[in-house]
Amino acid sequence: MTGRQAAAAVARHEIANLLHTCTEAADRKDVDTAVRLLGTARVRFPGSGCGTPEEARAFFTALWDFPGGHRHDVSDLVVEAAPEEPAEEPAEGVGWWGPRAHCTRWLLTPAPPARTPWASPPCWSAERTGRCGS
Repeated sequence: MTGRQAAAAVARHEIANLLHTCTEAADRKDVDTAVRLLGTARVRFPGSGCGTPEEARAFFTALWDFPGGHRHDVSDLVVEAAPEEPAEEPAEGVGWWGPRAHCTRWLLTPAPPARTPWASPPCWSAERTGRCGS
């Protein structure tokens, strides 16, 4: 394994951990944690996003401002070398990485209907929120 391949493996692992930690914060609607983790990252969703801690606070507050619970599923994580170099230099041997993933937000209905063991579908609704990350 080359140094670049090893760096890519480490980057993917750390980005996956960050993404799933953010998913847990999203499930709790924990804006403070989302800002701490992603406040300085470029976050892009269909139609919106953020890039500073102030923007992140407004973005996540608006994104999660609805009654009822929700849960997130993240899949198809791809981590590639970033196509553009940011102005600052990365730590030696680290490099810049651009992740993308699919994120599905499940909105939990406030009052699930009574169900018998054979009833379907479950009392969840899915809203495709697009890509989490780059």
